[in-house]
Amino acid sequence: MDEFVKGLSAGSLAEFVVARTDTNRLGSYCVAYDYDANAGHCTFAVQRLSFDGRFDTCVIESVGLFLNYIFETFAVRKIFAQIPEYNFPSFGLLPEVFEREGERTDYYWYGGRHWSEVTLSTKREEWVAFSSGYFT
Repeated sequence: MDEFVKGLSAGSLAEFVVARTDTNRLGSYCVAYDYDANAGHCTFAVQRLSFDGRFDTCVIESVGLFLNYIFETFAVRKIFAQIPEYNFPSFGLLPEVFEREGERTDYYWYGGRHWSEVTLSTKREEWVAFSSGYFT
C-alpha cells in the first residue's frame, strides 16, 4: 500500500485535497504534473471526491484556487489540461479562459459511445486577468 500511495505523488509539482470548511467533507483532488521548468509549463487534473451532489461548485472552485496557487508559486507560464469531451458541461466558466490546443478523437469509451480527449491551455497573464473576478 505504501508504494501505491507514493506512486500517486510521483512526478507531481503540487497536490491539493480540497474540503468544505463548514463540514470538513472532502470535495476534490487537484494535481499538477509533467512540469517542465525550462519550457515553463505543466499539466493539471482534478477529480471530484464526493458524488452525492452536495459539492456542485467545489470542483470548479478548487480548480480556480489551485491554478492561482500554481501560477503564484512556480515559474509556470502555461498550464495544460486534458479533458474528456463528456466532462465539458461540468467545466463551468473555465472554457472562457482556456484555448483549445488539440484533440484525440474517439479516445474514451463512456456511456455507450466514443468521446474525444481535448487538450486545453491557459497562460499566466490570461488566467490572472480572468481569475481576479472569480477566485481570490
